Amino acid sequence: MARHANSREIWLNLRDLFPHPYTVADAESYIGRVADEMPVTRFAVDVDGDAVGSVSQAISITGPRTNRTETAEAHPDRPRQ
Repeated sequence: MARHANSREIWLNLRDLFPHPYTVADAESYIGRVADEMPVTRFAVDVDGDAVGSVSQAISITGPRTNRTETAEAHPDRPRQ
């Protein structure tokens, strides 16, 4: 996970939430924090056995139900703002 997360391009899109450089210690800390959360709302994105990202769902008991998907990498058709 750390190998894929240690990317300046990803950090530019997540700089308020994500350290850079992203180290193995950062990955271990993240996994340690979320591994036992219930209900499970965070999932690894697996490509050929490598964790290359994650997706999560925010659960609100009082607010509206929403689903949102984002990517940390810039899309060529959608310039960074």
